[in-house]
Amino acid sequence: MANYRTGMTVEETLRAAENARESISRLSEVEQDVRAYLLNKRDYILSEKEKHFKDRFKHFYAFKEKFETRYKNLISDARKCESGFVTAEIKEKKDELLKIASTLTGKAEELAFYLKTVLSIIPDLEIISILLKLTTHIKAIQDIANKLLQCINGEYDHSHFQTFVRDWSEISGQVHMSLALASVKLPLIMLEPQQLTRIKNLLTRIRAKHTPGWYFELADAVGGGVLDEMRSYQERLVVYVEELNAIGEKIGDIAYH
Repeated sequence: MANYRTGMTVEETLRAAENARESISRLSEVEQDVRAYLLNKRDYILSEKEKHFKDRFKHFYAFKEKFETRYKNLISDARKCESGFVTAEIKEKKDELLKIASTLTGKAEELAFYLKTVLSIIPDLEIISILLKLTTHIKAIQDIANKLLQCINGEYDHSHFQTFVRDWSEISGQVHMSLALASVKLPLIMLEPQQLTRIKNLLTRIRAKHTPGWYFELADAVGGGVLDEMRSYQERLVVYVEELNAIGEKIGDIAYH
């Protein structure tokens, strides 16, 4: 494969890869709906249509893993180009990544169509789908809290503090939306009293924890650039990560059992 330098810059290549990955992340809602449907069917013998649907999802997921592997390789290779321009080989890898992203989008659209028009959706699907979305949000906040700890420990440049705090705020907004949706949907879904109580208690816990009381104090410290003050939140962040981990396990326990 040719290795001569192209007119495409490293920055352009990285941006194209990030845009492709962002487009894939928007497919998570379809993926969560499919997982929720299959979870509800775990104790039943699947019909031929459902088996076909499950096979389609496996194919989709295999493509998604392929995308992630190619994405990481492309990013790594592009960053090694000291000239500021990528080689023809790396450009071909970028083009292949975009093709995989396009294929994934098409497969997700097929799954969504099949789910809505071919299979009958049972009511529990809605609440499980919401719980799975909350799991994604909680894991994202947990990841940000860990990155803030890495900033404090010097593993990230301190300039990343503001980015991570801003990302936290954006994800908290998504948690608010999911919690509001759950509050609206929950009374309309037929659940056993014990299960309903467990879910309500879980939602209350998430509502209280996804933005801790000291979040805005931390944001003020970050905004003021006071490093010593930021370091004072290290212990709280460690405890907070553990609390989020416990919440994530609780969501999984309710959604999968």
